[in-house]
Amino acid sequence: MNTLSHNDLFILGSLCQYPMDIWELSARLNLGENFPWTNLVRDKVHRALHYLRQDHLVEWEIDPLDKKRSYIITDKGRQTLTVNLKETGIINSPGIFAFDLVVNALGVLLPEERHALLEKRKEIVISLLDNLEKIKKRLPEQSVTFRVIVKHHEVSLMAEQIWLDDLLIETDPWVIESNGLLEEEE
Repeated sequence: MNTLSHNDLFILGSLCQYPMDIWELSARLNLGENFPWTNLVRDKVHRALHYLRQDHLVEWEIDPLDKKRSYIITDKGRQTLTVNLKETGIINSPGIFAFDLVVNALGVLLPEERHALLEKRKEIVISLLDNLEKIKKRLPEQSVTFRVIVKHHEVSLMAEQIWLDDLLIETDPWVIESNGLLEEEE
């Protein structure tokens, strides 16, 4: 099985969510100013899609109305993505991966793996928030720029924590099992 680059992982993970044309993928990847390894130019996205298609990991179809080519992940692509994400160690070490790669992993992992990944990521986020709080206490009052930077990271991590809390409820095996039991009773 091929070992995929982070860019390939990002593209396949994005296509797991829904089919996209090259412009949508490029726009998503251009958000990569925050994620250094996803900062691709359109030609490189096109080239990556070409090789992913050669390996039968994606396929494309042309929309009859607007004549745009949409890329779709294949079953082989989904399996390859799953294997590669597991090999990267994302489940055991979600803190060393960019947030968007963790999000893309959610679409291909088994429910119990997804829940474990979210729990570990939440522990990391809480730890980072604690560290930011310690940093804030040590900053002198006049260091406005550093306070703004710390606040930016704090707000971002708090948003991620809320998102993780919501997803943890949805992926909690006990909650899923309880919901199934409730549906059976009706």
